Amino acid sequence: LPNPLCGGNNSSSTSSNGNRKSRPINLRDLFVAPPFDELDAVAADGNGEPRRLTNNQLRSLRERGR
Repeated sequence: LPNPLCGGNNSSSTSSNGNRKSRPINLRDLFVAPPFDELDAVAADGNGEPRRLTNNQLRSLRERGR
């Protein structure tokens, strides 16, 4: 099994396989922020036009605000 991502500090300056220096793991390095235009991409239809809400979606917005 691979070594856990978080755990106790290793006192040596190399990883368990001995060929790379270890450094603290930053959780921000594990996640990639989505591009800001992603919402525009999913809100458009196949022709690039904005998608219209369905009647059910409009009714839900009117009744519940969601």
